[in-house]
Amino acid sequence: MDQNQNWQHRSFLDDREQNNQGHNPESDQNTGEGPERPESQGPNQGPQGSGPQGPWNRQQGPGPSGPNAYGPNPYGRPMPGNLYRPRKTKTAIFPVLLSILLTFVITAGSVWALSSQGILPGTGRGSGNSSMEPGQVTDTGSLGLSIHTADPEAKIQAEKLAQMIETLQNNYYKVLSPSEIIEAMGIGLANSMDSKYTYYLSKEDVQAFMESLEGNYSGIGATVSQDQETKLYSIVSVVDKGPAEKAGLQAGDVIFAIDGQAAEQFANVQELANRVRGEMGSKVRMTIIRDGKQIDVTLTRAKVEVEFIHTRMLNDSVGYMQITEFSNNLIEPFKKGLDELLKAGAKDIVFDLRNNPGGSAESVVKVLDQLLPEELLVTIKGRENGKPYTRTWESGPDRMVPDDMRYAILVNGNSASASELFSGVLRDHGKAVLVGEKTYGKGSGTSLYTMDDGSGINVTIFNYYLPSGELIEGKGLLPDIPAEAIDPRHQATPLYKLEPKDDDALTKAIKSLESYRQDAGGDHNL
Repeated sequence: MDQNQNWQHRSFLDDREQNNQGHNPESDQNTGEGPERPESQGPNQGPQGSGPQGPWNRQQGPGPSGPNAYGPNPYGRPMPGNLYRPRKTKTAIFPVLLSILLTFVITAGSVWALSSQGILPGTGRGSGNSSMEPGQVTDTGSLGLSIHTADPEAKIQAEKLAQMIETLQNNYYKVLSPSEIIEAMGIGLANSMDSKYTYYLSKEDVQAFMESLEGNYSGIGATVSQDQETKLYSIVSVVDKGPAEKAGLQAGDVIFAIDGQAAEQFANVQELANRVRGEMGSKVRMTIIRDGKQIDVTLTRAKVEVEFIHTRMLNDSVGYMQITEFSNNLIEPFKKGLDELLKAGAKDIVFDLRNNPGGSAESVVKVLDQLLPEELLVTIKGRENGKPYTRTWESGPDRMVPDDMRYAILVNGNSASASELFSGVLRDHGKAVLVGEKTYGKGSGTSLYTMDDGSGINVTIFNYYLPSGELIEGKGLLPDIPAEAIDPRHQATPLYKLEPKDDDALTKAIKSLESYRQDAGGDHNL
């Protein structure tokens, strides 16, 4: 294959991404270079809040706050056309919509995979330059490949590789063609990196992922996650009026088998999602475990349209908005929902990001534009074309809300990637408190590189830092106000339909916002 031939490159924050074919990072002027910023210096430390003592008055963090706190951006406001969301992890609790390949993935698209759900621009199969230097040549035998290296240790490993190939060719129970061996080598390389967000995707995986970007697909209408410790797959939520809901599937159901194949045999969430998704009208049989009992359910796949936004008023002054994922198509429904809450009298808002797997970084930035003045949102550090870089994003002047509006953000262990970016930014700027449980902990960005045959590699390409300088990768965000998880008796009820009496996090969020208003002296209408 010609090394100089271009390949398709997509980046994400979580697990969805935009169609970014043909995007050249070297020509993109929307991502400016920012000055070097300090590494994370302490968990969950953000800028001074404007409210009274308590969760609203966060300890001053080590990093400066406010717009351009880390120096000006030579390009002005950077747009995330180069950054993408996090995408779903190969062996993690990274939620993905069944029937789509999530992912994350701040991370967490044409949005960086934070997932996702994070990202960088572009195209580029690389420059064709090799890190190998002229030196010892190790022949891999019948494959006709040679490895050139002057590194003694690399020479030893190259010889080991040649021995492994020869052993498999001569002794594996079936004949392996050179193409099969080479493909396996590539897949193994991608899946053996030290980042769990770097992995190989088949052509089918890539296609399924792309179909999910716009939020409509053919499947059962459910979100699934894989527990990092137990490796069990479980349903996180179901789409209203979708096949999963109609069949009686509920949040918390553990997936035991799909069409008779044990769930444990699936390598990752993507593979499992691919098995569940399928043509509209076709059937899939699932075996789930609920309360220790095995239940067999047959579902008919249908066209599923995901509703990204659900809103309502909780009382005369507190609005509620659930964001199910940071889709590429989120901004218009978000602005509509926000406008409705403002017209209904909302002075503060509860954002429900529980079970939100992330999505597009671009989507996060557009949403934050409506909530913040011009402020530093995030700093990313990564590598592009073999060179390190540091870049910053800032919000724009599009704010829809008054300056004194405050937010309580509901989070849990399935709040990942782009959800964490959204939550961390608003908290760091003293605008929000987090209520619930510790978040997933995806502070890195990934890009999906599509090969000539349609397969792809999801590659971790950067870490992102909140305005405080905090890196949440592997740590997550700790809540300011801990709250109990949803009682199993109410897990079948969609989050946005739960009453405060049945939702400890929602109850505490409302009380926090009301206390803030009271301590701040209330409203002063003249």
